[in-house]
Amino acid sequence: MLVDPSWSPGTPCSRNIKGYPCGGGFKGTPQAHPDWTGFLTIPNTHDIGVVTFKRPLPTEATSGQYGRVAPQGYLDALAARRGLQEVEFTVVGYGLQLVKPVLEGERTRYLGTVSLVNLGSALTDGYNIQYSNSPGEGVGPGGTCFGDSGGPVLHRTDNGREVIVGVNSFVLNANCKGSAFAYRTDISDSLNFLAGFGIKP
Repeated sequence: MLVDPSWSPGTPCSRNIKGYPCGGGFKGTPQAHPDWTGFLTIPNTHDIGVVTFKRPLPTEATSGQYGRVAPQGYLDALAARRGLQEVEFTVVGYGLQLVKPVLEGERTRYLGTVSLVNLGSALTDGYNIQYSNSPGEGVGPGGTCFGDSGGPVLHRTDNGREVIVGVNSFVLNANCKGSAFAYRTDISDSLNFLAGFGIKP
């Protein structure tokens, strides 16, 4: 994302700053999964979508790089091979940075490192990734919170390439503390939906 040169982290937005994160951006049309209801229908929320941009994004907005979607069953094979405790992800979002004492959220992309907790509980059941989430009672660094939904969950492969393994979906308490969940991109429900837009692993 192109950042307005007049802005720096911690700087409040003003009329003098016209670009991102105070303004600007790229216009597109969101397309939700046809079975997504907007409700938390655990475990299969169908919480995945695509934004079709009106114009191609400029190369400098993405450094010419786009994440690739993980192939079907990628996470199952990864967890079986490495064990749950050794699998780390990078989570990306634009949501809240603070919950207490007040809600605070900048229109800025943040990222954090989390660890895989579970792929097969009643809350995941093969559809979701459960990962560690440690924002420190809602006032600390790390993890995901409200507003991060839709951001990618990335895994770095052995050859250093990042693949998209999930989409940030939900947390279970008001402090964004404990575990968080992402809807998997490496399952047939997601891959079939994405294929309709020409997106393939």
